[in-house]
Amino acid sequence: MLAIILVAAGLVLYRLCDGWTIIEIAARLHSQWGSTNCGHVTNSRYHGETTRADAAIACAQTAYEHRQPFKVIFTGYGTDEEISNTLVANSEGRAIEVFYATGMVTNGYRLLRHRCDLPTHLVIEKDSPYGFPRLHCAEWPPKNLEKDFLLW
Repeated sequence: MLAIILVAAGLVLYRLCDGWTIIEIAARLHSQWGSTNCGHVTNSRYHGETTRADAAIACAQTAYEHRQPFKVIFTGYGTDEEISNTLVANSEGRAIEVFYATGMVTNGYRLLRHRCDLPTHLVIEKDSPYGFPRLHCAEWPPKNLEKDFLLW
């Protein structure tokens, strides 16, 4: 049993070093098996090949309309912060949004999650400070971050 746990931990550490980020792991853990991966949108030119925001949002909206499970990730880099959010929905239309931030931010280095209301309404944040629109499952910004989002 201990050997299995050590092998699993080694694989996770290897993948973290190989490029998986905390938000990508959270998206995978919350997503339904066979979910459509709508991409990872970012404003970093060092992240490699990324999905265009409009394509990722259209993918998620189409999947949600057809009750197909999906996940989409947005990561914005500022002067002294990195803020990521992922929106994950299952085939029943239930969705969850997870946030992770590093740098000079409140609640940094903590995963925050929000179970989306039913019925879920996908909302596009057009005036994102990171230069690309982001998709959320509620009004953005939330009126009360501490109340609406739970620590992991």
